[in-house]
Amino acid sequence: MFEDRFEDRREAGKRLAKIIPEVDLIAAIPRGGVPVAVEVAKRLSKPLFVVGVRKLPIPWSPEAGFGAIDEDGNIHISHHIVSHTRIDDMTVEKIAEDVLKEVKRRISIYRKTLPEIAGKVVAVIDDGFATGLTAVAAVEFVRVKGAEEVIAAAPCCSITAYEILKKHADRVLYLIKSDLPVFAVAEFYRDFRDLSDREVMEFLSEVESH
Repeated sequence: MFEDRFEDRREAGKRLAKIIPEVDLIAAIPRGGVPVAVEVAKRLSKPLFVVGVRKLPIPWSPEAGFGAIDEDGNIHISHHIVSHTRIDDMTVEKIAEDVLKEVKRRISIYRKTLPEIAGKVVAVIDDGFATGLTAVAAVEFVRVKGAEEVIAAAPCCSITAYEILKKHADRVLYLIKSDLPVFAVAEFYRDFRDLSDREVMEFLSEVESH
């Protein structure tokens, strides 16, 4: 569909790294954001950590989300999507509870400790911003932890996500911005397969040895 597609997340990360300014920390949104962030961290020689956030999926369309939750249990919801899809409060609460368990499970595997964030410039990176809600959760998480400046960056970004994220991040960086009515991150990659926990850990080990 798109002529300027990325071969895979690694290639996207190498290209994204060229527009990332000087930062202190790289925060990767799992799972897809990890290989992108690893390439950025390697190029900039900066430490990377995984931030515990995840999309809250619409029950009958799990690829789409109505919000996101962070590892501390803070929820960020699109009230427009919730109203449009008529998801009731009880369903929201149940989904958030289930997703939080998975977020905590992943963090227990991907990260030993949370680094010192206070006073730091942090780049929050994913493989793409569709609704922008997961990135908002990540941006606000590091903001609450005391980050001095937060940059949200991804290889591709919808116009909707950009408009939302610029209200939360100090800067929003991207290589491709799309105003198409239907935005799917997968459309911007030739290889966009799901990653396993083992693969994520293999990517993270590259930064630890860099």
